[in-house]
Parts: sequence; structure tokens; C-alpha cells
Amino acid sequence: MAGKYTTIAYLPLTADAKLDGAAEKVKAIKGVKQAYYGRQLEDPSIVNFAVDWSDSSKHDDLLASLTKGAAYAKLKPNLTGPPTIYTIKHLSGPGTLLNSTSNPLTEIATFFLLPSTTSSQLSEFNTAFKQLEAAVLAQPGQTTAAAGHVVGTLYNPAIEQDVKAFVATVGWRDMEAHIAFTQTPEFGTSLGALLPFLSGNADHHVALKRI
Repeated sequence: MAGKYTTIAYLPLTADAKLDGAAEKVKAIKGVKQAYYGRQLEDPSIVNFAVDWSDSSKHDDLLASLTKGAAYAKLKPNLTGPPTIYTIKHLSGPGTLLNSTSNPLTEIATFFLLPSTTSSQLSEFNTAFKQLEAAVLAQPGQTTAAAGHVVGTLYNPAIEQDVKAFVATVGWRDMEAHIAFTQTPEFGTSLGALLPFLSGNADHHVALKRI
């Protein structure tokens, strides 16, 4: 697949799960450029694994490792449910989830598009998103930002349906920096421009550790 891709996995795990062993198995997969993991702040029972690809054709190897292979073998005793795994094709940003800048806190925002979204409406969404992206990049508390469309579809629990989706990630200096942004007029205006395209959205934060 031409372009730059990142795969993100959400795994429900017990608090005592040992993550380092599985992380090393993920990092060892051929084609992995960078890999990260960490527990979600809002729900620490969910661990995020993320992989930036130098060869995205190998992403099936990651799926296999996390669902039945080497990483799964390390995590299986502590898994409490099925994982959610998806891949985004980068539309903007450095082409990686994180760049060389340290991100003390990473926000992962998921925008679920309407089930009937057309190619023309996707283009309109992309244009509207640029307004939000510009507002984010102007914030003194952000360290890096990346965004792209999900390859295929993603399940939207709000409407219990698979839909097209878009994921934006922002590195913040701290939670206060993100909260400060949500209180600006630019946040309300730019987010409001996206609402006509959406069937729902989700947002969480994670302190990612580079493997």
C-alpha cells in the first residue's frame, strides 16, 4: 500500500499484565518503523499498542501476533476481551503517530462518519478538518499532530454499525494544555464544522512509551 500508515490496537488487559514482553514481540515484526504502548488515562484497563510502518504490507503480521501469535501468547493470561485493531493512512502530519519530539501525553480522537458518506463528502470533511488542525497547531501546548482516514471501516458503538472513520492524534505538553484548547473559540468553531459529517466521536489520552 502506497503512503504512510500507522496501526493502533486497543487491548483490554488486567492491571497486573506484563507488557514489556509483548511489546518486544511487536517491535520485532518486520516492517515496523516505530512502536509504542501505554494504558489509557480514562480507562487504564485498555492498553494501546501503536505501530508506524516502514513497510505497511506487513501489518497482517501484527494482527496475527496480537490475536493468535507471539504477542498474544504473552498477553493471553491477562486479556479480558477481544482487541480492537485498525490502521490509518496518514493525510497530514509527520507520517508517524509520534515524531522525534517527546509527547508526555497523546490524545487520540476518533471521528465516526455518517454511514451514507460519499467520496465527495469525504473530501468536504478533509477540507473542514484543516480548520481544526490549524487551530491545534497554533496551540503553545501541543508538541506534534498527525491524522488520517481509517483503512476500511470501524465499528461505531453509538449506532452499532461499521462506518468510515478518521483518527487524529495530538501530542500535548500535559492535560491542562489540551483543556485550555477546548476552551478557545477556535476549538468550538472548527469542531462545529465537522459535526454535519459525523455519526459519533470518541476521545481518550494515553502516555505512550516508545519501545
